[in-house]
Amino acid sequence: MEDSFDAHAALEAIGSLGYLQPSALSSILALLQDAVIEHPKKVCARYRGTGAQLSHAEKRVAGVRANALLSRQAFGELTERGKTIPLQAHELTLLRAEFTLCRKSLISRAKDPEFGPDTRFTHVQFSARCQGCARLKSFGRVPAEYVQIMPPIDCETETCDLMIDLHMDWLVRA
Repeated sequence: MEDSFDAHAALEAIGSLGYLQPSALSSILALLQDAVIEHPKKVCARYRGTGAQLSHAEKRVAGVRANALLSRQAFGELTERGKTIPLQAHELTLLRAEFTLCRKSLISRAKDPEFGPDTRFTHVQFSARCQGCARLKSFGRVPAEYVQIMPPIDCETETCDLMIDLHMDWLVRA
């Protein structure tokens, strides 16, 4: 049974990027399982290489090099927008969902008794050009309930690589 937050993160990535059809949800959820131990680029390359491949003529029409791996299933999951980057569409969608799950995982671990009520978090912005992530970063240290796990609605980065840092005041805990 799929974790409902995993599905929520995957659907957010699919909807925000618009590279994949909503029906690709089950594929993204399966790929997320492998992305825990391997980079999404490798996971998606293997996925695109599994099953019946597009013919050389179909790849030419799709703008893909002849030796690229692109299964009929993976190609069928692409939207018109996704067909403009058929070799990256699944990877970018998976990365966005994976970053969201990483943020959720950190917040979930922070509920452990070793952390306590004085634990604070900061949003860490890797993409300098994103105003949505910059807005969250400007909040400084906040308690767990104020941490944004989902990408901000105004995020300008495809993968939303916003991360979270944990801060513990060891003097308060002493």
